[in-house]
Amino acid sequence: MKKLLTLFTFSTLFSLSLSAQVKEIQSIQEIRPEVNSNTVVVFDIDNTLLEPLQTLGSDQWFEDHKKELTEFYLNHNIPDAEKKAFEETLSLWMAIQKVTLQKPVEAETPALIKSWQEQGITVFALTARPLELSQTTQAQLKSVGIDLTVTSPVQQEVLIDGNVEKANYRQGIVYAGSNSKGYVLSNFFRKLK
Repeated sequence: MKKLLTLFTFSTLFSLSLSAQVKEIQSIQEIRPEVNSNTVVVFDIDNTLLEPLQTLGSDQWFEDHKKELTEFYLNHNIPDAEKKAFEETLSLWMAIQKVTLQKPVEAETPALIKSWQEQGITVFALTARPLELSQTTQAQLKSVGIDLTVTSPVQQEVLIDGNVEKANYRQGIVYAGSNSKGYVLSNFFRKLK
């Protein structure tokens, strides 16, 4: 399974310059050499930091369930089949998230994040999860030993312009919802100047 991780390197001379790399990796260990004191590490949550103990409630389950519902609604001539299937799947997925146990995708990830935080490296997450799952998401991360508030870029909540709806930053996590993650992340950095 490929994981996406975005690394940002900051350098200052007379102005702040920002360069970013998006790396597809097979293991979290592959990025160790890339991270230094000038790096901001941005993780995705689902299938990168966390995964359910069972298939039910996973990203794969979500896509399969949405596809099956869409086909059912299309076969029964139900209007707005794709939208209806997405909304119903999302509602069910959110209910499952509130009760399902999670595990880290890789056992060493919580310790690696903690070691970066101890070095003062900024670490936070960017997720397509809706803000309504913020308490659940924090509890799931805590259950596997991850606290993204330790070296998060800001402590207060931030409202972010999205391309579909408003997005939010809360406790070390940017909740993009149905927005483009790249669009939201770019606006988040702009907002923080």
